[in-house]
Amino acid sequence: MVTAAAEWMLDLTGLRYAGDLEHLIRKAAHFCEFGVLSFCLCKTLDCFFKKTAANGYVLLLALFAAVTDEYIQLSSPGRTSSVADIFLDFGGACTFFFLHRLWQWLRS
Repeated sequence: MVTAAAEWMLDLTGLRYAGDLEHLIRKAAHFCEFGVLSFCLCKTLDCFFKKTAANGYVLLLALFAAVTDEYIQLSSPGRTSSVADIFLDFGGACTFFFLHRLWQWLRS
């Protein structure tokens, strides 16, 4: 259903995508999912630590979550695990983390 909606939007805008649209949507969802995780970690850990200490913990926990996610996929039938997926997940976490910190800095 999601791929049908995405294909409809691409047709509506006149954009073309030559490839596996479902794969692209799943990767984008993982990127955003880990971004939201880092945002939630920022908000939570800022309550308990100084911002400089919280920064390290946020990134470390996001990396740990990405590695754990791929490790779980190793034992799931029909799923594969790759280092590239760890980089993608952690990249999403870092992107949202830095955007959140930039937004906080600009507001202060």
